[in-house]
Amino acid sequence: MQGHDLFSLTGRLAVIGGGAGSIGRSAADVLLRLGARVVLFDITEDGLTSAAAELAPVGQVTTLCGDTRKKADIDRLADLTKSMGGVDILVNSVGVQRRMPLLEATPDDLDFIWSVNVAGVFALTQTLIRQMVDKGYGKVINLCSIGSFVGLDQKTMYAISKGGLLQYTRSAAVELARFGVRVNALAPGYVDTAMTASWIHTPEHEAEYLPRIPLGRYATVDDLKGTFAFLASSASDYITGQMIVIDGGWTIW
Repeated sequence: MQGHDLFSLTGRLAVIGGGAGSIGRSAADVLLRLGARVVLFDITEDGLTSAAAELAPVGQVTTLCGDTRKKADIDRLADLTKSMGGVDILVNSVGVQRRMPLLEATPDDLDFIWSVNVAGVFALTQTLIRQMVDKGYGKVINLCSIGSFVGLDQKTMYAISKGGLLQYTRSAAVELARFGVRVNALAPGYVDTAMTASWIHTPEHEAEYLPRIPLGRYATVDDLKGTFAFLASSASDYITGQMIVIDGGWTIW
């Protein structure tokens, strides 16, 4: 097999949950460049319109507005992807967070984060993997975090959800391997996006965080593209239940 064939996604159909976000767009960009057809699924119509326009120079995407917490929306997505030949790749990039001290957090805060980061991902995945099982092949890529396995200040609820998502990745991989479906995850450190910028770029946090990163900078969304390409392609066919850490060396220490 030629090297470029290892990463070819020609003919594959990829769904990006949370596709209007910065990381979702990054995944869509690289998968399009490798030949995949891409469906962006997100709760924000304006975000989907913006994402489609941004990606237009790379390739055309199909967009569908919906909420992973609503079964009817997920069913509409499943009907769409079935009409397109069935899902081959699912990137679960949907996610929310509420930064606050643990002593100020409420059960409602945790319920909200869990409903999106875990329950919503579970519902979306459980529905779409049936199409992969029918094909006997598929790739699920979850967005975990270094918070899946290390402590993060004022992000305890987020870390709880991402820890749950890591265990979901591992256990789902065990169950789905017999059907030819691989389940893996990315665990970024701090990625410089619109959602994180106001937190990571304060003088206090730059002074605390940057010295902990051996590579000396925060990640950009482009830093995630190579791992998306690897986990989505046949190059990673013998890998399942794993989480690849992309943190510039933060967790070496």
